[in-house]
Amino acid sequence: MGVVCVQRNLDRGRAVQGLQGVHTPEAIMTTAQTAPVANHVSSAMLSLLTCATAAMGCSSVRSVAESVGLVPLDSARAVAVAQHNVCGDVSPGDTTCVLRGYHRSGGRFDILLDRRPPAGNDRVLVTVRGNGSQIEVTPVETPSAPRSH
Repeated sequence: MGVVCVQRNLDRGRAVQGLQGVHTPEAIMTTAQTAPVANHVSSAMLSLLTCATAAMGCSSVRSVAESVGLVPLDSARAVAVAQHNVCGDVSPGDTTCVLRGYHRSGGRFDILLDRRPPAGNDRVLVTVRGNGSQIEVTPVETPSAPRSH
């Protein structure tokens, strides 16, 4: 693709000195002559916009698929789902909901969490199934926990 220089000359009898050399009135490009260049630039911009939109769309497809349960859970996501469901929003390093361990068996995760105030003051076993759509919480007795009679 070559470089196109468009310069407007209002006085048809006078030559104009431009960066590309001397331009006479006969050398002035008309709109019809610049249209292919404009079409090429606009099609390139449209292609760039399409590619950028597709890339952004692909990155959000996984998060949408995860939220509706179409993507299988991995251990990190299962722990995050369990913590969120029994402790609320937990930030990294937060001691109100501490992970004690987890085990994967087939299509389910068993996650052991210690809850501290304000989330609670106990130990729970959280079973996560079905891509995070089914949650079961079971209290677990600890040696220091008082037994109810």
